[in-house]
Amino acid sequence: MTRHKITTVVLGIIVFMLVASASRHAAQPSTDITSSGVSIPSLLTENTPNVKQINTTPKDYVGKSFVLNVNAKDARYYNYGFSDEGRYYSLTLWDSSVGGDFDGVYAYMLKTPENKALVDKALNDSVALKVHVSIPATRWEDGSNAFMQIDSWGYLNQ
Repeated sequence: MTRHKITTVVLGIIVFMLVASASRHAAQPSTDITSSGVSIPSLLTENTPNVKQINTTPKDYVGKSFVLNVNAKDARYYNYGFSDEGRYYSLTLWDSSVGGDFDGVYAYMLKTPENKALVDKALNDSVALKVHVSIPATRWEDGSNAFMQIDSWGYLNQ
């Protein structure tokens, strides 16, 4: 009888440890691979931020990736880790949480033919987009408003 109780307790502890370990790994974000082969954090699944939240507390989103429905316009602004105008396009993004493009956030994307078509469209007027963005820890600087990378995008309502 005693041997049976000890075996049951040991098995119970092992099962508890396995469940706890699985829960801990599930809570940690995995990574996605973009079409360019760059690894980025997976999408946030809770409390997707709006532009005002990102502007107010950007440090909370460093190293994370999320989806935003925004208005976008060509920004012609280069700063910090995205200062290479030969490699990146710059856009201003804003949503209903802020008062327009002036209160928006700057985001950058690689210069590709697909991205050029978007920037050409956003030169004269704003464009409604669904963007998958990330804030790479290697590019973010405290006090900067130029830290967000556009990993992919699509037009809204078109």
